[in-house]
Amino acid sequence: MFCDQCGQRLELLNNFCSRCGNKIKPVAPSPSVPVPTHPQPAPPQSPQPAPQPYAPPVQPPIYQPADDETAVFVLSATRKLSALKAVACNVVFLRGCVVLAHLKPALQKAESARISQEIKASGKGFFKGSAEMMRFWANYAQQYYTMPVNAILAQDASNTALPYAAIDAVYFKGYSETVDYSDASAGSTVQGRLRFSLTGGEVIKLTHNQRHTATVKQTLSELFGSKLKYRK
Repeated sequence: MFCDQCGQRLELLNNFCSRCGNKIKPVAPSPSVPVPTHPQPAPPQSPQPAPQPYAPPVQPPIYQPADDETAVFVLSATRKLSALKAVACNVVFLRGCVVLAHLKPALQKAESARISQEIKASGKGFFKGSAEMMRFWANYAQQYYTMPVNAILAQDASNTALPYAAIDAVYFKGYSETVDYSDASAGSTVQGRLRFSLTGGEVIKLTHNQRHTATVKQTLSELFGSKLKYRK
């Protein structure tokens, strides 16, 4: 820096010129110039997929039996509910589903009362009435061959229609009985078994007194195909 009066070179901290005594005017410091910085390029962003419209999960089709659909085979059985609990059950096989028609004690009582009233109204005596009652229960399952599906389901709230599409596998074992003729009290029986394994993991177990016949095997084979495991 120099004196603006005589041109003498000045020291940075002098307030007066050493030659002429001129008062030095302070010089304002020049503003610092910021060093330009170059922004770093942002990392490339992965393209985000476009939002898709909501689609509800696909539910399996619900089987709707026709009102005039009737049974091709009816099997009287006992359904095992637990280790100590079971219920009488008529298994009604149709072309598109199998219906489990439970015969609970309340329904048995109501049916017996209805038949008793009919027997009493007909004027039949004790023995004929008893025979009529036995005949009714012996043929009880036959009604399902002509009863519409909706009427079967309406008999009891626990009655269930199982579409064949919901059944993964079917096991059938025929009832068998052997007799030792050398001893009238000797013999053995093998209870018939029926088991449905459903797609959701549930297994329905039943026992029955149906022996193996060619007709039974053919009927079940036509209904279930490769899903069926049949044992005589």
